Amino acid sequence: MSYEDLWKAIIRPPRENYRILDLGDCEFQMGCKNCKRTDFTLTSVQGFRIVASHYEPIDSERISPILPCVIYLHGNSSCRLEALNSIYLLTGNITLVSIDFPGCGLSEGDYISLGWYEQYDLANLVDYLKEERRVGSIGIWGRSMGAATAILYASSNPKGIEALVLDSPYAKLKGVAMNLARAKAKYVPKFLLRIIFALIRSSIMKIANFDIKKLKPIKHVKKINIPAIIAYSTNDELVPCKQFEKIQVEYGGESHISIFRGEHNDMRPSEFCREVGRFFCRHLKVLDLKAAPILIPPHLVNEDVEERARTREELIIGQEHEQERSMTVSKAAADYYSIIPSKK
Repeated sequence: MSYEDLWKAIIRPPRENYRILDLGDCEFQMGCKNCKRTDFTLTSVQGFRIVASHYEPIDSERISPILPCVIYLHGNSSCRLEALNSIYLLTGNITLVSIDFPGCGLSEGDYISLGWYEQYDLANLVDYLKEERRVGSIGIWGRSMGAATAILYASSNPKGIEALVLDSPYAKLKGVAMNLARAKAKYVPKFLLRIIFALIRSSIMKIANFDIKKLKPIKHVKKINIPAIIAYSTNDELVPCKQFEKIQVEYGGESHISIFRGEHNDMRPSEFCREVGRFFCRHLKVLDLKAAPILIPPHLVNEDVEERARTREELIIGQEHEQERSMTVSKAAADYYSIIPSKK
C-alpha cells in the first residue's frame, strides 16, 4: 500500500462510472402514478459541471402545483444511482432529487471534499429547486459524505429545510481518515499513524485545498433545530458507532436513532425505508395533501434479496468490490422502474 493510495482513499476513491441509461426510463410508473425524470446541470462552487435528476409525477397527475421534495445526497465513491432506492417516495407525493457531487459519477472534477465544498453546492441546488422546479418544503436524505454535507448546510440554513435523514454521518473527518490509514497500513505503530495522518493532511491541503482536520460536523449539530433521523449500521467498519452516538447527543433539534444490521455500504433494510417514508410524509406536510400510502418496491421488500446482498457483501473484500456491489443494487432498482413503463 503506497502513500498515494492512502490520501486517494480519502479524496479520490474509485469513481462510479455509469451510463445515463442506467438511471432508467425518463417516463415510468411508480405504484399507480405516472412519473417522469428530468435531468439538469448546475455549476459547482469550484466551477465544475455537476449533473442532477428530478423525479416527479407527470403534470397531469400532480395533486398540487407545488410539491414537497427530498434531496438525496450520496456517499463517497458513489453517485446519483444510489438514490434510485429512494424513488418509492413518489408514491407519497414527494418528489426526489439526486445529484452527482463533483468528482463523482458523471460530474466534472477530480476530487471530493467530504462535505467541505459540497455544502455550498447543496445550497446552490436548494436555491435552484425553489426557483425553477416547483418545489415546496424540502427534506434532505444524506448518506456518509452526503450526511455530513447535510449537517454543514443545515447548520447555516436553519429555515431552508424541514427534515433530515442522516445515514452514517461522521463526527470528525480525522477519525475516518485514521481508520482508513489503519485499515490500509496494518501493523503500523500508533505513533507512526499520527505522522502518516499529518502527511496526508498536508497533501490534501495542497491538492484539494481544504483541511481535513477542520472538517468536524459534530461542531455544527448543536445549531440545527430540524427534526432528524440519525441512522447507522451495527457493523460499520469505517465510522465507529460512538461517532453516531455523539452526534445524536449533541444534536440541537428533535432526533431519533435508527439502528440496523450491516456494514457502512450495505443496502438498507425495508423497515428503515418505511420509517424514512413515514418521517418525510409527516414533516414535509404531505398528509395535508391527502397523499397515498408510501409503497415500498419489491426489491426492497424481499428479505431474501436483502439476505443475498448481505451474504455477497461478506464474500467481497476491498473498496472496488464494494463499489461493484453498490452499483449492482442500484442498477437492480433502475431495472425495476424501467420495466414498468408509463401508461400513455
